[in-house]
Amino acid sequence: MPGAASFCGKAAVQSGAGLVRIATAESVYPIVAGLLPDAVYYPMTENDNGSISASFSDDIVSLCEMSDAVVLGCGMGNNEETRCIVEAVLSKVKIPVVLDADAINAIADTPEILCKRECPIILTPHPGEMGRLIGKSAKDVQNTRLSTVKEFVSKYGVNIILKGANTICASTDGSIYFNLNGNPGMAKGGSGDVLAGILGSFLAQGMNPADAMTCAVYIHGASGDKAAQKFSQHSMTPSDIILELADVFLDIER
Repeated sequence: MPGAASFCGKAAVQSGAGLVRIATAESVYPIVAGLLPDAVYYPMTENDNGSISASFSDDIVSLCEMSDAVVLGCGMGNNEETRCIVEAVLSKVKIPVVLDADAINAIADTPEILCKRECPIILTPHPGEMGRLIGKSAKDVQNTRLSTVKEFVSKYGVNIILKGANTICASTDGSIYFNLNGNPGMAKGGSGDVLAGILGSFLAQGMNPADAMTCAVYIHGASGDKAAQKFSQHSMTPSDIILELADVFLDIER
């Protein structure tokens, strides 16, 4: 899904990351690079599913070791080789790692992988992805949002952003925050990739996970609200959210 990678990368650039590196399947590299010329690219050989081959796990780990934070999963593809790449990164890399989208789905049947980590981890699931991690339905997650994240953080020692209305940010330091901005127009494919890019950028700039989560979620919501005011909740897109980041940062800098 080249759009997911471009949303994440563009949001990271717009949120202050000094250099964004994107590892992607070589067949979609021209598409992603055309959408986002601001990043540096590492096209990698694909497996039979069209996603990055697990044979490139060591290359990806090396790229992570050159970086200050990493986001895994945006449009990555969900298969066994994705799981192998995620496991390699978590077991070898010491920088903060954001697991989003397909990186979460890839370990849904083996969440114990999270216990093999060498790094701080932030998961950014929506209710469906959270449900897959714990073997419950999205509806069950929605009915027990707070207790679900508290139990998962306690069991696996990871930080979680449970997306949705009043997004929950639960940190391993025991802090829990509810976000109050944002709007239903943000419930569109790609909005989560934007959040992952903002979050990865803040971690790369040295924020601790708790601060990075709360700031990223708030700024994501504030940008979504500005987009809704300009384009309407019906018509706004993830690209509009990214465009509004500049105004949100100007408000903060003033």
